[in-house]
Amino acid sequence: MNSMTGFGRGEFKDEKIMVVAEIKTVNHRYRDFFIKIPRQFQCFEEELRTLLGSRLLRGRIELYVNIKFLQEKPVHLYVDVAMAKQYHSMVREIAQLFDDVENDFRLSMIARYPDVIRSEEENEKYLEYWPCIEIAVKEALENIAKGRYREGQHLKKDIVKKCERIRMLLQEVEKHADEIPANSEAKIREIIAKYELKEVDANRMAAEIAFLAERAAIDEEIIRLKGHIEALEQALEAKGDIGRKLDFILQEMNREANTIASKSNITQISMTMVDIKSDIEKIREQVQNIE
Repeated sequence: MNSMTGFGRGEFKDEKIMVVAEIKTVNHRYRDFFIKIPRQFQCFEEELRTLLGSRLLRGRIELYVNIKFLQEKPVHLYVDVAMAKQYHSMVREIAQLFDDVENDFRLSMIARYPDVIRSEEENEKYLEYWPCIEIAVKEALENIAKGRYREGQHLKKDIVKKCERIRMLLQEVEKHADEIPANSEAKIREIIAKYELKEVDANRMAAEIAFLAERAAIDEEIIRLKGHIEALEQALEAKGDIGRKLDFILQEMNREANTIASKSNITQISMTMVDIKSDIEKIREQVQNIE
């Protein structure tokens, strides 16, 4: 089980180049990539997404790649002839529109136009550096994976403790669960006495008491809540993307807890359910950070 929060750093260095890769991950419902890499290496973005996705299944994933050449790299310039001719043609066309304006066009102006003089950096010269980038990113992935796993194990340990606490609290609820029917009957008799309803059919009253007792019974909800706790603990042992499954189980736990609390007319049960619901909510907050 892994946390979605983490940081990892990787580095590659030889006599020509130094690559530093840093990966930061935070909570996110799905998987979202943000990659920042020097412009001339942006052709590797798809490969980087695939590489990141192979290890990180969920979360906001930010990758920052810094690249520094350790030797002065010769830059070879060339003229984009087609681009230069197009600019020249456009300038001449503009000049024809304004006959009364002196044409002060100079060839040096064309050289300053975008993309007329280019460097071979814009070709595929940088493809040879992909292995260097890959090594740095893989090292960063390895480091962040270790950190996310450690954090995930801490979360798992704490969640298991909370599950045990909920089980203990449920035992307290069960001790008082049998008091609910008797308490319902006492309330009905109290109403009858209060309004002096002397002519009450005994069979009708018994039927009403039985009906209320059945509606107020919480045995089934307790059983289901225990089952959800077991399912939660089993899911914690699973591999891969388990965060959404845990969140679903906790929604079901919360639903059963709310039902028990609404049915209860026993003060001790109501107070205990407040603690149980509080623990469930705390686990739900933790689960938001699980991959």
